[in-house]
Amino acid sequence: MRVFIPATLVDLTAKQLPLTEAVLPQITETGPDAAEIADYEATEDASLLSLNRIRETPTAPPRRVVVAVEVKHLDEIQNGITWDKVAAFLVDGSEATPWVTAACTATTQEAADEAVAELLECALEWYAPEELELLRKLAVS
Repeated sequence: MRVFIPATLVDLTAKQLPLTEAVLPQITETGPDAAEIADYEATEDASLLSLNRIRETPTAPPRRVVVAVEVKHLDEIQNGITWDKVAAFLVDGSEATPWVTAACTATTQEAADEAVAELLECALEWYAPEELELLRKLAVS
């Protein structure tokens, strides 16, 4: 089962991924693409939760991070996520930085909604688990 964890680039520097929330795909459609649609929606939901993590972590670079984790049972994630369970990392490219910053610093709901709408137009970039060290470098640059 695939689970999507909202995170920050700073979270990726830890010995294991801290678990704050987990988003499970909810299949609400039928057809051959139903699972893919559910994964996309769960990724998007987790990316929005990542904004909260960024706001709570002043040292976090302004890029949404979603960690896709493969588990057999949900209880596997209760004590944190070990890096060997990671199936993929989904991370904002640099073009999303102004929108992440705007969403995290908005002083009105209207400004936040506008920034999030723009941010959702920015596709998350896919990284393989083997690229963790590259992503860790982004956390300190």
